[in-house]
Amino acid sequence: MKKLTNLQFLLLQAIDHSEYGNSLNDSIWTFSILDNSDITARQLPGVIAGALKAGLITVGNHESGPDTATVQMTEAGVVAYTSECVTQGLEVKKSF
Repeated sequence: MKKLTNLQFLLLQAIDHSEYGNSLNDSIWTFSILDNSDITARQLPGVIAGALKAGLITVGNHESGPDTATVQMTEAGVVAYTSECVTQGLEVKKSF
């Protein structure tokens, strides 16, 4: 299981807390990450790149530009996120 950095955890938590999607592996727009986390617009590309490289997320619609790009958790991302939530005593809001 992957150990999450703080920013990776915030990214995955933003996916969980987003108003878009019903499950952890549903796609959400990247603007929703900014709305649901303390990640700044300047940090977001690097956080996404790191999480993508770590196999925690996949990225879609990025060819159309940043306003339409989406992210979704991979199975590894779901496992890492839910494990970290258990460790921290936090509730997972969406199904998986």
